[in-house]
Amino acid sequence: MSEIADAIEKCLHIDGLIRLNPYESVNLDDLSPCVLWDYLRTNKHQLTVFGDDSWYSQGNKLTITFNDIGPEYQYQLKAMTIGIYTQGAREGGDPLGWATIRQVIGDLKRLAKWLQRYQINSFSDIYSVPELKLRNIIIELVQNSNLQKHPSFSLSILTAIKWLNLYGVVESNVFFELMNEYFFPFTLLKSERKKNTLLYLLES
Repeated sequence: MSEIADAIEKCLHIDGLIRLNPYESVNLDDLSPCVLWDYLRTNKHQLTVFGDDSWYSQGNKLTITFNDIGPEYQYQLKAMTIGIYTQGAREGGDPLGWATIRQVIGDLKRLAKWLQRYQINSFSDIYSVPELKLRNIIIELVQNSNLQKHPSFSLSILTAIKWLNLYGVVESNVFFELMNEYFFPFTLLKSERKKNTLLYLLES
């Protein structure tokens, strides 16, 4: 029997807008055993609880994973996954498809792993990082991501961090401004390459 409604109540505050309950206020011993999905998957019983490192939702073959990041990041991404899966951007909104949620959470997990290198242990801690340090962290992420070769990641990560804003997880406007400043130009690069490819095909 699914207890996803109980999990939502324990980790999310929903009142029109959706906000994560603070990590410090959550009893993980009570939340972790909550059953999210319990069903038969290709002749195999699939039981997914909140505390699992990998989540299978009913009717989907793809997993969302939360390993290799600290416990507060894991909690934040799991709470967001449940919110996006059941509510979308706001209370009673349109939920996203599982594959789209998987992309969003995967990109946010990649960002979390990067921030951990600088002893930033949750998305909520970004607000306390000085602007110059935050700028350098983002510049190094851009360089490490090789966006000249993989410009599609720029649009993907900018789309993903919108959910940090929608759910009030990051309260630093500077963070969003800097991410946009350094990643947005590469979204234009991708568009320019598509345009050039189209022109080449038309002229051939």
